Amino acid sequence: MQKNLEVRSGPNYYECQKDVLSSLEERLITLNYKKALWIHGKKSLEAAQPFLPQFHYIQSLFVPYEEKCSLKERDRLASKAKEFRADVIISLGGGSVLDLGKAVANMVDCEVILIPTLASTCSAWTPKSLMYKDGQFHSALSHPKQALMVLIEPRIILHSPVAYLRSGISNTLAKWYELDALMAKEENKTFAMELAHQIAHNSHTLLLAHGKQALIDLATVKLSASLLKTIEIIIMGGGIASSFNSQHETATLFQNSISLNSSSPLLLGEKAAYGIFIQLALEENWDEIDRILPFYRQIKLPYGENIETVEKLASFIAQDKRVHVLFPSLTQQEVADSIQALLHHIQQNERVPVL
Repeated sequence: MQKNLEVRSGPNYYECQKDVLSSLEERLITLNYKKALWIHGKKSLEAAQPFLPQFHYIQSLFVPYEEKCSLKERDRLASKAKEFRADVIISLGGGSVLDLGKAVANMVDCEVILIPTLASTCSAWTPKSLMYKDGQFHSALSHPKQALMVLIEPRIILHSPVAYLRSGISNTLAKWYELDALMAKEENKTFAMELAHQIAHNSHTLLLAHGKQALIDLATVKLSASLLKTIEIIIMGGGIASSFNSQHETATLFQNSISLNSSSPLLLGEKAAYGIFIQLALEENWDEIDRILPFYRQIKLPYGENIETVEKLASFIAQDKRVHVLFPSLTQQEVADSIQALLHHIQQNERVPVL
């Protein structure tokens, strides 16, 4: 287990409420900023436009990102920031855009403000960036500083696709199962570990209680208490849990392995949904699979129907050293047998009615 634990619990300032962006220029002026470089996606900017304030004193340069978070794209945007002499980066968008904003800000040594337009990951909370190369996950960059601010205008997320919120729910559930398994192996639990463990548990419990209603409310464009709670759990709860789990994210491994073995386009959280079940199958925790399978079916999470090439998937999982933190002597055959057992177990439960 990781002994040298670094705890960076969250951004310097966080706020989630309607009209939170209306005072953004005033905040920047108070901090003596003069030039803001905005990194954004095209759709993200369109979604956020009705809620963005007009700046009268802060000079802004809006630069759309051109490809998923990568070293090449980070360097391109960092050059733009230097040319503009930006003293603050504002990143507006989904997880990949937020990751770019953090990477650029750390490269040019300035602060970053994150404005998420989706609730699909905890990217707004964590001081790291997932880097891609040729469209495939390559590495994770850990940054020395947290974000200056995370500002959530929930009405932007209210108009986001339902699939992304569903993905965020699954991503956050995965953090509980991974962290719970890791904590069971940890002999010397620090208070920080126990706090992250408790937050992950609370997040899991609340998502099972509110997740279905949140998806219904998002689909009907209703800014409800369940939706607001779910947004904050995904971004904040998932982010705090990651403060301990950042080095051993088994669902991330399963996500990448499954993406190489599925012809269906799946969001990260949908791959994490498979990852949860594969982990539970390896643990032979069939009771927990039975307990959460109805929830999977209620919110339409994938749970086995798109897994292809079991042997190839098993090979990827068995060879990755991160999985061996949880399963030290795991073999490819054991993984393949567990996946087959999982698929058989699910088939046996297919006739159970959705509540």
